[in-house]
Amino acid sequence: APFGSVLGSYCHRLVLAAFVYVTDSVQIIAAYVIVNNNGDLDDELLVTGILCIVFGAIFFTVFSHVGLHILDNVDVDESGNPLEVDSKMDNDF
Repeated sequence: APFGSVLGSYCHRLVLAAFVYVTDSVQIIAAYVIVNNNGDLDDELLVTGILCIVFGAIFFTVFSHVGLHILDNVDVDESGNPLEVDSKMDNDF
């Protein structure tokens, strides 16, 4: 933990993200090798793992694009306060 905090203080966040990608990749490859000592995987385990990775990537990509869409459609003034969309709608009652 102390090494990680020192590393986090001096490295850019994208460098840290790259470290996470590398360690996660090594972990998943090692897990597949360790699950079956011979390195031969069952088809069911292999397909399940690949589908989890693919659907996770699709989910987070869509989630990211939805967040960007929301950010683009929120109107704010110079101070960062949200603007009213239409004041006529408040006076209809």
